[in-house]
Amino acid sequence: MIKILSLTLFTLLPLSHLHAQGASCVHDGSSNDLLRFNIHTTGIIGASSNRNFEHALHHHDPAEELDLQALELNLFSNLTTYTQLYSTYTLSEDRGKFFGELEEAYLKLHRLPYGFEAKAGRFIHDLGLQGNLHIHDWDFINSDLTTALFLGEEGVLTDGAELSWYYIYENYGVIGLTLAHGDVTEQGEDAGFVNGVTSLRSTIHHYVNDFNQHFIGLSAAYGTNGFGRKSRVLGLDYTYSWSDSGSVVWNASLDTSFQIMQRNIEWQDGAQSGDDNQLALIASSIYHFAENWKLSGRAEWVEDVNTTSSYEESERLRLSTALTKSFSIFNDQDSKLRLQYNYEELNASLSNENDHSLWLQFNFSFGKGWNIAN
Repeated sequence: MIKILSLTLFTLLPLSHLHAQGASCVHDGSSNDLLRFNIHTTGIIGASSNRNFEHALHHHDPAEELDLQALELNLFSNLTTYTQLYSTYTLSEDRGKFFGELEEAYLKLHRLPYGFEAKAGRFIHDLGLQGNLHIHDWDFINSDLTTALFLGEEGVLTDGAELSWYYIYENYGVIGLTLAHGDVTEQGEDAGFVNGVTSLRSTIHHYVNDFNQHFIGLSAAYGTNGFGRKSRVLGLDYTYSWSDSGSVVWNASLDTSFQIMQRNIEWQDGAQSGDDNQLALIASSIYHFAENWKLSGRAEWVEDVNTTSSYEESERLRLSTALTKSFSIFNDQDSKLRLQYNYEELNASLSNENDHSLWLQFNFSFGKGWNIAN
């Protein structure tokens, strides 16, 4: 009962406080914001046939029947014409205990000559389809397997610096290149990154027209792992976005994504040493079939690692389907309800552990901004 009241309080407190200020829901700051403060609350209720929740791999994955996945406090500011400040503090709950951490806090220089941008501080590296997304921007209630296993429980989160370059070509497309380096803030185990990580992300966003777009991404990360040796991650992702032009009120849309990622792990077990490769695949589709309604599906597979040492990882398979309803409490689509079913296999080739879970997620996003000018 105490836990239910606590979760209710964390959900309703932002509502009453921000309603009194006449807040508006935003997920990002704009060029007009001198200062903007956002709150995102994400809570979940559900059940799994795996009572130990062994499939909860990411820091924000559901790990019990009733859970406050995250209370995110975001601060954004245009300090000058060329300088922005961004920070995210997250409060989470684990079996009745609440704990918080500073997930991101960095200074960004933008509008630099020749399409360059730079940031320094604490940030999540941009890798793969989901690598640098916060939970309120997820399309499913849990992280994808690739991000959680290959990049860490919160992605590649480091204290460091990043340099980006963007080029707009004549057919309204954008080419991007990002190089980042930093020291991991929360060390992983075994194959996970524990020290300095360098990453590279190259993207092409091609606009065929307003209703057909292609997005291609190449990712790479290299750093020291928990064995005191090196781990390397390489990835390719592709997204095709289609939007229907038949309505002036709202447009049906379909986003279909594919990703392949490989990890090479150098390991050490006493006198034994070696290296192994691990492959992960994702296919997902998000169909906006009616105004404020989305139907999503995702299929994931991660290869196992079997060595003669104590280092092993099981093969995994996950199938997910979700139905999301967006609605408004105070402002346009500031809230979401999501119902999701997961089918998961651990040691998938042997099919010796099959688990089912059903979740209902509540997401509320509110913000208050103070403008420089309209």
